[in-house]
Amino acid sequence: MKVRQTWLIAAERPDLELICTTTSTHMTGINHALGYETARTMNWVETTTAGPVGKLA
Repeated sequence: MKVRQTWLIAAERPDLELICTTTSTHMTGINHALGYETARTMNWVETTTAGPVGKLA
């Protein structure tokens, strides 16, 4: 599926030189096998609005 999407994008937008994608741990290996390279790693953390308040109270 991802290969097909990449082919479609390349066919529709031959002016593009770079395709960026976000990925999960599972997809990292697949993306690397398809030729994608890891450009940066990011951690995302979340909490509810009551979370920090409850910790400080």
